[in-house]
Amino acid sequence: MPCKTTQDSTHTTSWRRAARFVLRSGILILSGIAAFSAVTGIYSAPASAGNPPVTLLISEEVDLHGRPLPTSPATAQLFQRLSETTGLQFRIQPYPWKRALEQAYEGEGLLFGASPTPERERKLLFSDPVYTERVSIVTLCDKTFPFRQLRDLKGKTLGVVNGTSYGTEFDRLSHSLFTVENDTSRLPGRLMKLTQGRMDGLVIYTYSHDQQTIAKQINLQFQRAFPSGQSPVARFCVLPNPVSSVSIHFAIRYESDRGLIQNINQGLKKMQQQGVLQQIYP
Repeated sequence: MPCKTTQDSTHTTSWRRAARFVLRSGILILSGIAAFSAVTGIYSAPASAGNPPVTLLISEEVDLHGRPLPTSPATAQLFQRLSETTGLQFRIQPYPWKRALEQAYEGEGLLFGASPTPERERKLLFSDPVYTERVSIVTLCDKTFPFRQLRDLKGKTLGVVNGTSYGTEFDRLSHSLFTVENDTSRLPGRLMKLTQGRMDGLVIYTYSHDQQTIAKQINLQFQRAFPSGQSPVARFCVLPNPVSSVSIHFAIRYESDRGLIQNINQGLKKMQQQGVLQQIYP
């Protein structure tokens, strides 16, 4: 999502620091150049000799009409800088998250956006952490509830993205201490279910610690998706205490690795030393 004006740059900085709802659709990173296609999400480019592009599986994000949304500026910058640092070429392939994970299990590509769980670590080799995300709960502002620890969720119904882990303990207690409602990753649709009383809250990932900024962005997304013609009202709030903190990684099936994760780890280490990752994920 290029930003060329001061206004756009300010918007991007605010957006980047607000909620990051997993990943958005496709780009091709080739020698540090990002190209986006809103039509197919499938990209190809001439590969350098002996170094074909790596298929990079990411979570698909689409609007209410099923049209692909561009990747977040932070994620696009990460892929671009990692390509520059390692010399790797990435061919981005978006899928619904559960399918992206299954494709990685089958050895169909390198996965980005995964957090380690015991089940996943039996099948996938994980990179070093790229950054850490907070797992937060969104509620209607007039139906918030006290939340300090997971036992406070007893009897609640929470919306989750199908196939997503929100931390080992949260995953373990789902369907026993509380109930989960499986959703797609389309945030406006998830928020609409919340307004309809189908759940007490929904769970999101964000690397921002500022719940007011996150809530502002969430309300703005909902208002844009479902314009009412009336003065905007903040309907959604973010509970102050996070459910958990989860590290985000690249991952690949063990048999498919062939030194790729080591290359990525070296690139991430260099980017960390240069302060690049801190700039992307402040």
